[in-house]
Order: sequence, then C-alpha cells, then structure tokens
Amino acid sequence: MRGIAHLTIGLLSAAGFIALRPDLTGYSLTGLAVAGLASLAPDLDEPGSRLGRDISFDPKYFRYGLVLTAAAIGLWAWYRLDITKAARTQALLLALALGVAAAALAGKAGRSVMVAATGGLVVVASLWLQVFWLALLGAFVIAAPFLKHRTFTHTIWAALLWGYICYSAARSLRDDGIFWLGTWGYVSHLVADSLTKSGVPWFFPVINYRLTLPLMSTGSRRGNLLEGLICAGIGAGAVALWVARLSGALR
Repeated sequence: MRGIAHLTIGLLSAAGFIALRPDLTGYSLTGLAVAGLASLAPDLDEPGSRLGRDISFDPKYFRYGLVLTAAAIGLWAWYRLDITKAARTQALLLALALGVAAAALAGKAGRSVMVAATGGLVVVASLWLQVFWLALLGAFVIAAPFLKHRTFTHTIWAALLWGYICYSAARSLRDDGIFWLGTWGYVSHLVADSLTKSGVPWFFPVINYRLTLPLMSTGSRRGNLLEGLICAGIGAGAVALWVARLSGALR
C-alpha cells in the first residue's frame, strides 16, 4: 500500500481503538502521533518511502557539499607551493576520496545514508539523555534502510521489537497510549500489506513464506480505489465507535 493509506489506516484505527478502551488511562495526542509514526515505520527499509523522506534531507545537498569540499582541498593542494610533496599527495588523495564518496551516494544509497544518519542522531540524543528505548529506536532507523524491502521490517519479530520500544517509552513517559497505539500502528501496516499481491513474510527468515490476500497491486488504479474504500470503511467504523461511546453504549 501507499504511505498515505498506511498513515490513514493507522490513525483511524487507533482512534477507534481509543473508543473501545475507555478503561485505560493516559491516551493522548502523543499516543495517536506514535500510531501514525508506527504505521509508516516498516517502510523505512525503502529509504524513498514517505517516512524516509520526511525524517531525512535530500542527499543531493550532502553530495554537493562533498564535491565542493573535495574541489577546495584539491585546489589548495595543487596551488600551494610551500607544502611538502607528501602533504600535497595526501591532500589530493583526500579530495579524490571525497569525490568517490559523493559519487557513491547517488540515488538510493544516498537516501539510505541520510536516513541512517537521522537514526545516528537519535542514538546520540539517547546517550546524552540516557534513555534506552530511544537508543533502540535509533538503532532501528539506522539498520532499516540497508535491509531488503519487505523482509525483516515486515515480520512479527520487528513488530515485537517495536512493541518493546513503545512499551519502554510508555513506562518512561507514563502514557499507556504510546504502547497500545504505537504497537497497533506497526501491526496495522503489516496487516494492510498482507492484502497486496506481494504479501508479507510475517515469520521471515524462520519461515520464508509471504502471507497474502491478493486484493490489489500498490499504485494501480484498482489498488488506489480499494485503498480508499478500506480507509473509508475504517473511518466509518471509528466514527460509529465514538458515537456509541459518547452515547453511553460502550462502557
């Protein structure tokens, strides 16, 4: 499914879940926001995905910076007459290495590095704040862009890891909604992708079988229509649950 469909399904179903669980305290906009984030998180294994673009900047600017730096170092080394031959050689080699790095970061590789860099910043922040769950989240973001699409991040194991991260965050922030809504947001992505022809390898690599109910192909006209109908149905269900709760039918 497309990112916008995953986000809509995650948020609407989370809103309906809140209506079903009035006994749980701590539900907040934070929990709902985490559900939205979680509904997009599995697709971090595709750096060009909606969330991958949102949490990183365009790698071309980083590449431009590397090229300009390489050019500056190369020109400096070439025209400085007061440095030794060894120093000039080292500077030119550094410029060449930066140029090669800029070329290597073209396309998907560049986006992967940028997403991983965001995860690295999260890990640094976790070390400064001494928050373990934040370090796990950063590690997830670092690893995901370098995994094959719809493999490890689209498994029950990844969902369990994400659930543990949400559980730890919920205990730290004292907000039950972060755990329940965050975990469901991730699972909702896997369930939704199981409705596509590509399916989801829920138990990969233990069982390399893709569970699928092939209703649609992502990006096709029929697929877009079905995505809209599914989102509308979930939205109608969420509204019905809230009407029932507010009227006293749900206790």
